[in-house]
Amino acid sequence: YDVNFDAKQYSWTRDRGVYAKFEHEFDFATLINTAAYRRIDQFFQLDNDFSPQLYYISSLRSRSKQFSNELQLVSSPGQPFEWTVGAYYFRQRYGYIPATLSGPYLGAPGLAVDIASFGRVDSYAGYGQATIPLSPKIRLTLGARYTRDEIKAGGSQEVYIGDFIILPAVLQTASEHFEKLTWKGVIDYKPNDDMLLYASVSRGYKAGLFNILAFSPTVVKPETLDAYEIG
Repeated sequence: YDVNFDAKQYSWTRDRGVYAKFEHEFDFATLINTAAYRRIDQFFQLDNDFSPQLYYISSLRSRSKQFSNELQLVSSPGQPFEWTVGAYYFRQRYGYIPATLSGPYLGAPGLAVDIASFGRVDSYAGYGQATIPLSPKIRLTLGARYTRDEIKAGGSQEVYIGDFIILPAVLQTASEHFEKLTWKGVIDYKPNDDMLLYASVSRGYKAGLFNILAFSPTVVKPETLDAYEIG
């Protein structure tokens, strides 16, 4: 679309990562360890008033570092039933370094706000799932996962005009943790080699978080979803 801004809008992203997977086969199961690291650096400049008037411009510089490791033990073919057990760890460090808002819309010519903030996530989980044959054509699958999420965030805002600081930065922080047991159950029936009928019920979970632009010490509560499916 044609646009008419008073400031150049653009974004810049650098995304890189590394991934490694290790497998070892025992007589009864396969041990799998998967590790990954990722880093994302971004910069955005936005004309927030979407007009040729100089009202409100934001420049956002952010960084995110992530590490995850998953250890799984998966049953080998030929076992009385199929099963998987595992443990998972996820760590993330992210923030704005800083985000700057400027323009007369903020209240005075030359007024600007620097928002510096950070967020930290450490997530731990253990899980297991088994598929048990009830008859040659009917199978039952049961699974469960326990998750603990630990989050922390903080931020400050500095208001200034040129070199004159109107409101100095004061760091605020907050932390919270969440624990949740989620599960899944499936029953399937295979009347012939070309058809599979199934019904499933499961509970999913998404951890809470803190808004860090600008930082708010009020946590966003976790989400829980119950799902039912037939097919």
